[in-house]
Amino acid sequence: MPLSGTGELIASLVVAAGLACTWCASTQFSRAALSGDTSDFAAPYFLMWFHTSLTISCYPVYLLSARIRKLDMKEAHIEAGQVFGQAGICFIAIVKYVLPFLVLWTGANYLYARCLGHVSASIATSISSGNAAMVYVLAIFILSEKFHLQKAFAVVLGVGGIVLISVDPSGNGDGEWVGYVLAVASAFFSALYKSSKGLLATLHYH
Repeated sequence: MPLSGTGELIASLVVAAGLACTWCASTQFSRAALSGDTSDFAAPYFLMWFHTSLTISCYPVYLLSARIRKLDMKEAHIEAGQVFGQAGICFIAIVKYVLPFLVLWTGANYLYARCLGHVSASIATSISSGNAAMVYVLAIFILSEKFHLQKAFAVVLGVGGIVLISVDPSGNGDGEWVGYVLAVASAFFSALYKSSKGLLATLHYH
């Protein structure tokens, strides 16, 4: 049974709050792991792999939500598989739909883990949130979204706020700028990832 308007709003708020809490906790723990003695632990790729591996739990949660909404589990599974196109899960579909996203996902998360070794968790998180502004800019070129002055102004204000938040007076010199560059690169990969998902969804619906 589909959720009502109020139910959808509550579910969206719960999911958003959960994502925010888990993201902040993940960032803080990663920062703690990478800011210690590098001779003991210096493995940003391992952190990226570990975080990515945990996302496999999202699919059982999706099936559980389908069960709660009184949807047939088999139909929910078939519907989820439509992302691979008419052929379903096969080698061509994996290369076409999974590999590009895997490259972008790895780039975004690996660079984010690397930047945590140079800047604080709050700075890394604030710069990474700038990917929303990048998504809007990319959507204009990739998804042919119309330009709106209000949205552009909001993007400028958002980027300005991120810059102000990211200025750390207690920085550590050159190493901090390396962290800034890595965080911006991570945000760009993340924006490409999200824009590509939007393009894929558009192609499926058309």
